Amino acid sequence: MKTFGSFHPLSIFIYFIVVIVVSFSTVNPVLLASSLLGAMLFLASLIKKREMISNMVFYFFMFILLAITNPLFNHNGRTPLFFMNGNAITLEAVVYGAAMGVMLIGVVFWSKCYSLIITSDKFIYLFGVIIPRLSLILSMALKFIPVFKAQLKDIRAAQKTLGLYSSESF
Repeated sequence: MKTFGSFHPLSIFIYFIVVIVVSFSTVNPVLLASSLLGAMLFLASLIKKREMISNMVFYFFMFILLAITNPLFNHNGRTPLFFMNGNAITLEAVVYGAAMGVMLIGVVFWSKCYSLIITSDKFIYLFGVIIPRLSLILSMALKFIPVFKAQLKDIRAAQKTLGLYSSESF
């Protein structure tokens, strides 16, 4: 999938915009499932296996949280499963919460793929002529995210060395 990044930046940008817009604007379960599966496979080809597994674990719990909390606030539906505090928890609300969880996770995975493929150079190439100041500011801001992550890792290592995270410390 590294060859996908060698295509023209405009075609890559249009592809990601179309995929993300279709992913968050549909409620068709087949399209949502295929979008999520495609995003997972595409992201798995771009990142390491260990990072992908940690992503999957985190987003699985996020999916469960969305599927559980939607019926607590949305009581629409005809098939009550049980009643909680006088409110019906319906099958339709659970299914809709699961669909929204799949949609959200699919869009997040596609966005991660976008951020790995579209580098700051490609972003400046696309928007440098149209909105040069904004593209420069955005590319600079996006450049600092990995730098801040690395700095946070160094700070935590230094604090751990100083004993700030030990149980005997104040």
